[in-house]
Amino acid sequence: YTVSDTRKEDQKIVDKQIRASIKSHPDSKILHAYLRSLFSLGKRDYPHKMIF
Repeated sequence: YTVSDTRKEDQKIVDKQIRASIKSHPDSKILHAYLRSLFSLGKRDYPHKMIF
């Protein structure tokens, strides 16, 4: 799969809007750290018992 140029441009537009929204949020530092964090489960986190 190769990404088309139009898809790249569309993604840049969306990313720009999302970044502006995050920057304007009062808790932007916390939100930025949350979005950068990796998903992980602890020893007692059982995926089959999680409710989403």
